[in-house]
Amino acid sequence: MSLDHQLYEKFELRRLTTEDYEPDVKNFVKEFYTKQDVLAQITGATKEDERGIYEYRAHEALKYNASYAFFEKSSNKLVALKLNLLHGTKDSTVTSMLVDNPNVNLSDMARKVIRFVDWFVGDIYTELGAKLYMEMGMTCVHKDYANRGLGSELGRQSEILAKKIGCDYLMSFATSSYTQKSNEKSGFVLLREVLYSDYADLLTNEKLFHITLPQHTHGKIYYKRI
Repeated sequence: MSLDHQLYEKFELRRLTTEDYEPDVKNFVKEFYTKQDVLAQITGATKEDERGIYEYRAHEALKYNASYAFFEKSSNKLVALKLNLLHGTKDSTVTSMLVDNPNVNLSDMARKVIRFVDWFVGDIYTELGAKLYMEMGMTCVHKDYANRGLGSELGRQSEILAKKIGCDYLMSFATSSYTQKSNEKSGFVLLREVLYSDYADLLTNEKLFHITLPQHTHGKIYYKRI
């Protein structure tokens, strides 16, 4: 029996909509993504700093109807998800939209992280000459279901969907060495990278990343032509 067959015997793949946000996606992101996010760890951001950013990003991603999740068949429990966004014009990133959203209370630290992401991602749309690209967003897997191939299969299904709806590129902002290795294994090409310790906030000129994690030293932007 193949690994894929074993996986689909136990888990159901679903394409997510905004109706899935509460309570499933919101709670899952809070529990299994924010705790492992590298940017939060190296800035020393608090849970409150993180929550506004990632809950908003998750909610916005679902509007594109391009995200997938696995649910355990026996319990109907959400066990893994991948949130993707679609970009068909030169537009603001979902993260940058937070700054002008009156419903999201942002700390100074959260605003600094947003400025970093906006600066680093830049104008990918023009750089790649893309007509439509999929931003491969946050991926998280329940800790009790790790190392079963769920994350990899979500990535594979996302790429299949991107081709089906006419994307010419995939883009990934990889903040950790783990996602960077995964991207390279999946055929993504490095576009640019930044050494976290070199970055200073664009407005204050203060160093943003104060905590050193030896295994996570760079942020990297990857793309893949499909």
